[in-house]
Amino acid sequence: GVLSFGLKDDVHFVTKLPVTFLYRFQNGGNDRINPTGEISVINSFGFETDRLNANPSVGNILPGSTRRFEVIWGDDTPLPPSASFFANVGYEARNFAFGFYKAKLNLSFGSSSTANSAAYFFVFPWHLFVVVMASLLVLFFVLRSLLKRYNRWIIKQAQIHAQ
Repeated sequence: GVLSFGLKDDVHFVTKLPVTFLYRFQNGGNDRINPTGEISVINSFGFETDRLNANPSVGNILPGSTRRFEVIWGDDTPLPPSASFFANVGYEARNFAFGFYKAKLNLSFGSSSTANSAAYFFVFPWHLFVVVMASLLVLFFVLRSLLKRYNRWIIKQAQIHAQ
C-alpha cells in the first residue's frame, strides 16, 4: 500500500507552480504490481482544479520492495532560482494558483485492491501579490489626488459663478 504521500521535500507552503507530489508504494505481496490511478487537486472551494496520472512512468513494483513515484502538477519547466523578480511575477501570472489545496491520491492495484491518501498545502504567489498590491496602492493615491483636484476646480468654478 501507500507508505507516504506529500509534496517534495515535505513542504506545505509553496510560492508558485509546479508542485511535485511524491508517494512511496510498498509491495508486500509475491507478484509484481502496477498501480494505476490519479491524483485529484482540489482547491479551497472544493472544486477539482486538476486530475493527474498517479503513475505517469507506468512503473512496476517488485515483490517485497518499495518504489517512489513523482508526479508534477503545473508547468514542468520551473524558473531557475536566479530568475529576476519580474520574471517570477510573469511566471506566477501565467501559472496562477492561490489558496489552500488538497491533493487526493487514489490508486488501484492487483485484481481489486485500492489505496488512498491525501496531502494539504498552501500556494501563495508573493511576487505577483506584491506587484498587484503596489499597483492598487498607486492607483488609489492617483485617484485620490485627481478627486481632490477636481473638487478644488469645482469649488473655484462655483466661486467664479457666484460673483
